[in-house]
Amino acid sequence: MSSHRDKIIERMCQLGARPPIIQSYFRDVSMKQIRIIYKEVTGNNPQKGQLPIIIQIYFETRFSVQSSLVAKVYIESTKSGATEAEALIHAYEVLQIMYDGLVILSFSQVWHITRYIEIDQFALKQCDAQHLYLFNRKGVHASCPVCKDKIRENNVKMSA
Repeated sequence: MSSHRDKIIERMCQLGARPPIIQSYFRDVSMKQIRIIYKEVTGNNPQKGQLPIIIQIYFETRFSVQSSLVAKVYIESTKSGATEAEALIHAYEVLQIMYDGLVILSFSQVWHITRYIEIDQFALKQCDAQHLYLFNRKGVHASCPVCKDKIRENNVKMSA
């Protein structure tokens, strides 16, 4: 019978986690072991290459709503007692459910969001209309993506 840890690793593989992401939570598992598990679980070799590190994209309009949802689910999951790995999986699964077929964030990008939350660079902020959105404490200061979309929609309607 698989351990809870093995199930988490397998689920991360199914969701497309790159081996360095998995190893960041399970340091006692070698990269070789992770690649073998990945191949067994998915039937494919894991994606190679560096992990994306450009944080500005999470605040671009097309990414910001999904980034904010990920942050909210992740924060609530960790507050409820989930491990960081469990919270990451939960946040990505909720994103997939909420945006059925329209998810634009990869598992790697969701992982980056959670890492920046853990180092207190990203946080959730509430706008005047009470929407929660992802906020970068040390750099890009985005406005609420929901309010921004409403303003854009109103401008389009007025120009039509």
